[in-house]
Amino acid sequence: MRIFPCSQCGLCCQFVNLAAETRFLDRGDGICRHYDVGSRGCGIYAERPDICRVDRQYELHYAQQYTWEEFVTMNLQACEILQKSTSSMPSPENVTLGFYVKSPDKPST
Repeated sequence: MRIFPCSQCGLCCQFVNLAAETRFLDRGDGICRHYDVGSRGCGIYAERPDICRVDRQYELHYAQQYTWEEFVTMNLQACEILQKSTSSMPSPENVTLGFYVKSPDKPST
């Protein structure tokens, strides 16, 4: 079983309105409708959609293009970008960020 080294910051559950793949989760303010701002956790974690599972996305869409390590590195870079972009904002609860996954049909440059 592949495990993504998640820091559990909750930023991937914010700004779901920015990615077409996660817009269906938007509660109307960009934050996932299953995200608990207080605990910074998912209310349906065990049953969360495939788009919210890094390992599942890798298996479904990226295993032919990248090694697991490359895919993890790309996603960790996206996490870092989200963390840096929100560090100057007053509070993460007021930010809406979507889980970043490169489109499988667009090769990395």
